[in-house]
Amino acid sequence: MAQEPPPRLVPRTISEADRVWLPLFSAGERHYWELEVTDYLQDQALPHWAEGWSTTHLFSLADSPEIVGYISACVHHWTMKKTKDVFPQWDAAIDWLPDRVPILRLPYLAVAEKYQAQGFGTEMFLRFEEMVAVSPGSPRFMYLDCWEDNAAALRFYKDLRFVPFETVGYEEVPYEKHPGNLVRLAYDRFLLPTKA
Repeated sequence: MAQEPPPRLVPRTISEADRVWLPLFSAGERHYWELEVTDYLQDQALPHWAEGWSTTHLFSLADSPEIVGYISACVHHWTMKKTKDVFPQWDAAIDWLPDRVPILRLPYLAVAEKYQAQGFGTEMFLRFEEMVAVSPGSPRFMYLDCWEDNAAALRFYKDLRFVPFETVGYEEVPYEKHPGNLVRLAYDRFLLPTKA
């Protein structure tokens, strides 16, 4: 059996010490969703962490604190009715869950433009999932939103086993004057991968 390659990324929780690195992060400027994730990290992630609204995990290479990417997370809740048919692999045991359950919402996941398409996004998510798995009281489910016209990101999340369950329309997308749809995707940490 092939051995897993060693992790390339070092995670850390955002802190005041990162203030110097935040303005240097850019996910790109070609699309509104790149501007949105860049602006969040530069302007809102640190205050949200300080106020207790969310936690942002930064990922860097071992030899530099430069930010390769980040994942923001906050505890939320949802009703099981919304996603009852999303995971057909669930057995009857799922029925014992209450209708309202805690969930980990991932408002943002982004990789810096110069590090994109190198597998860092997948590594970040897998490292994040490992951190969640060993945290006491971690919710079973996660969900995130992705702009419908961001086809590459939708493929990425589906490859990670996120499942679309709802589409929400907006009159205007950020930084643009046209309508757009957000696709909501759910993830079950307890669901084992299926063989291809």
